[in-house]
Amino acid sequence: MCSNVEVSYDGHVAVVKMNRSPSNAFNQEFVDEFNEVVAQLADNGEARVVVITSSVSRFFATGADIKLIFGMDVKKVLSGLTKMFNAIQHMPKPVIAMIKGHALGGGCELSLACDFRFMEKGPATIGLPEVNLGIISAAGGTQRMSRLLGRGKATELLFEGRQIGAQEALEIGLIHKCFESEDLEAKTLEYAHQLSKQAPIAIRLIKKCLNDGMDDKIEKGLEVEREALFAALQTEDAKEGVRSYLEKRHPIFKGR
Repeated sequence: MCSNVEVSYDGHVAVVKMNRSPSNAFNQEFVDEFNEVVAQLADNGEARVVVITSSVSRFFATGADIKLIFGMDVKKVLSGLTKMFNAIQHMPKPVIAMIKGHALGGGCELSLACDFRFMEKGPATIGLPEVNLGIISAAGGTQRMSRLLGRGKATELLFEGRQIGAQEALEIGLIHKCFESEDLEAKTLEYAHQLSKQAPIAIRLIKKCLNDGMDDKIEKGLEVEREALFAALQTEDAKEGVRSYLEKRHPIFKGR
């Protein structure tokens, strides 16, 4: 078992827990372990949904270890972080960030690479405060936040380096849902299990369409969608989906 990253399974849901006290700050060892876990989960057919969370009190993650930032090989750590976040974004299955505690800097960037962000209410905050240190987020933060929120709101948060709570994050679309702390895990896993019952191939193709088409011209996106639909139509899951609809029952998808 990895010392900084722990993985457990609840049916078709894989739960990844970051476990580097005191705040899940990223160093090279942490990043290398996380990249290994992400690669394994991407190829794991039994894991249909991935939940990323923290087992450290008060923190989801805080990004690069500031205590070591001038002593570490920043380019190497940044390269590893970028690889990790890109792999999460392109993982062929849904990824949910279950944000317990503060998600700052690279922790916020990690959540932005996920498909969903669920956050606990209370004192926890989320944001990209690097400008307050005279630096910037550089593992996709400026790019993913601006694509998610639009340039105007992203500019405001990035320039101000402001950390916001769950309610404001929900209102501006930075997170999808917020729950009371005691309900966060149960509600997140409930949603993850619902997603795990969807057709895995169709989910993978939808995610490919979103990733491949969002940054290109609409014609390219439509082409990607068409190709994905043709591929989906060849699967047993598609046949089961149509058949179950006609028979007025819940489908049983097998990922074939």
